[in-house]
Amino acid sequence: MNKNGYIFIFLCVGVFIVGLSGCLFDKAVEDIAHQEVLKQYGSIAVNLKFDHKKIALKAPDGVETIRLVVSGLDMVPMTSEFSASLEEGVVDEIPVGNTRMIIATGLDSSGLILYQSISYADVTPNTQSIVDIDLLSISSLTIPPEVVSVTANFPDGFFKAESIIDIIIEFSQVVDVTGIPQLDLADSIGKIDFVSGSGTKELIFQYTVGAGQNCTDLDYVGSGSLTLNGGTIQNGGEVNALLTLSEPGTAGSLGDAVNIVIDTIAPFLNVDDIIVNNTVLPNTITVIFSEKIDSAAAEVVGNWLLESNGGDNNYLLNSAVLGADGKTVTLTLVIPDSTNFNTFIYSDAVLEHMQLTPPTDITDLAQNLYIGGQMIEAGATHILDTTAPTVVTVHTLDDDENGVIDTIEIEFSEAVCDNRFSGNQGDWS
Repeated sequence: MNKNGYIFIFLCVGVFIVGLSGCLFDKAVEDIAHQEVLKQYGSIAVNLKFDHKKIALKAPDGVETIRLVVSGLDMVPMTSEFSASLEEGVVDEIPVGNTRMIIATGLDSSGLILYQSISYADVTPNTQSIVDIDLLSISSLTIPPEVVSVTANFPDGFFKAESIIDIIIEFSQVVDVTGIPQLDLADSIGKIDFVSGSGTKELIFQYTVGAGQNCTDLDYVGSGSLTLNGGTIQNGGEVNALLTLSEPGTAGSLGDAVNIVIDTIAPFLNVDDIIVNNTVLPNTITVIFSEKIDSAAAEVVGNWLLESNGGDNNYLLNSAVLGADGKTVTLTLVIPDSTNFNTFIYSDAVLEHMQLTPPTDITDLAQNLYIGGQMIEAGATHILDTTAPTVVTVHTLDDDENGVIDTIEIEFSEAVCDNRFSGNQGDWS
């Protein structure tokens, strides 16, 4: 035995083999099967392979001899017995074929059985099969199984309607289930049914998200949320399991183990949550969704469409950026070009209200699709440039120095659009 208390056994031919008769083997199974679910005191890790086999054993205190019985429908039962104090030992090659049953027995110095267990392994050509065996105490038959933890098959995430989530309740022992026990989930979600796991330590309750169900951190209602619903949860000694769960949100609870958000509401926009700002250059449009959205579609600027009311102008957008809050998108126009009406937004166009069409594939974090379509903003919260430009200076120039004014230069207080002047000289005096 090495310093970690493990015994390593390597395959070789000519090992001590004792064949058990069918009746003896059946009796062994009958005596041992009910003990599989008892409190674990030690473990045997079995690593089986067709062409060679290594078995690592860790014997509990008090065990002097370990006996392994391997059997199957198409083979004669094989028994290997050796001292738990050996640093290494040998067992016979297990024939390839159907599923093999492995019975492990731990005996004290007088031959009294202290621990027994049963497990199964598939032995196929060139295929390695690993089996973990609990070596169980016979004196623990009366100890009831109890809940160790509650978790889910997803670590964290957002889930929409029709998503399927497995809630896993782990017990301290292997348990057998009859009927359909239930787990009562919080936030008015209701009870979900047991679906699988009888004969193991982990019972699975399946939750299919229903329309209208929403919560920020999935958990059960309380410590008494696990109920039998007319069924049973027992160990192999027919001892009823203790069903008490950890209080919601505390260590061992579902809410503490994972952060699962249930969201069945599609993201939407209010008309007054589209804010046009033409006081900055380039102009911006701020779009505030009802909840956090996925950046993948939101930040593809080519998928957005901004038009004047009636569609006369299709404004040129340069970027779409999702803000730190996860629900605010800032659209920025291209650098203004005074000769192109689509590069800036006139105040009168703002007052007539803008038409905004978000990308059709925008979703929230649970992948609920945005369904609002085109929006005509309300204009209630616009940041509107209402200050008229003023003349700062006027210069006259005699370019050819003939005593006649050729050019008049006018400086305004802010940038102005020269296409409003072109061809309209009669408007000046």
